[in-house]
Amino acid sequence: ALRQVSDAALAACSDLKRLDLGGCRLDRFPEAVGALPQLEVLFASGLALEGVPPALASSQSLRMVGVKDNSIVALDGSCLPAGLVWLIAAGNPIRELPSISRLQHVRKLMLSHCQLTCRALAPIAGIAGLEMLRVAANRLESFPDELLQHKRLAWVAVGGNPFAEAAMEQRLAAAPKVVEFAEVALGERLGSGAGATVYKAQWRGQRVAVKIW
Repeated sequence: ALRQVSDAALAACSDLKRLDLGGCRLDRFPEAVGALPQLEVLFASGLALEGVPPALASSQSLRMVGVKDNSIVALDGSCLPAGLVWLIAAGNPIRELPSISRLQHVRKLMLSHCQLTCRALAPIAGIAGLEMLRVAANRLESFPDELLQHKRLAWVAVGGNPFAEAAMEQRLAAAPKVVEFAEVALGERLGSGAGATVYKAQWRGQRVAVKIW
């Protein structure tokens, strides 16, 4: 596995747009990454990073950064470029998000399998451009009121958090064990994914959603 990337070698890669250092055993993160003039995508997964490399803050072109599966406890927005659009930091023991609202242009934020509480997650509401948020399998005891009022946030994943698990248990306890499909009237298709399609439907006079694999 790669252990060193010299700053001099990187400085010569002035046309580099995508850099994947994932899984390498680097002795240190190369500072020259932040100075690459055309770098748009950086993956730095599984490097045992304890924090976001501050050198990234000076990048003028970075739009997507992936730092998942490291050892980051505080995801510091001041160490990331202000023009960032997509941030992937899942699988870290993240407990705090200092200066995260500095990243006003982030639209997609992936923070699943971290250690965030409701209080720690609340500053995310300050990101004006946020549209998609993954915070599954954290320590959320509730969902921040500030995020419920966000003007652009349209897609959220919260499964595996204490509040979501409790709500699911209550729903399942109150739901019928079996639903006769003959009682379901399918309506308009809402959307499709890789393996299923979701429809509007009516069931016993109630509006429901039906997912068909």
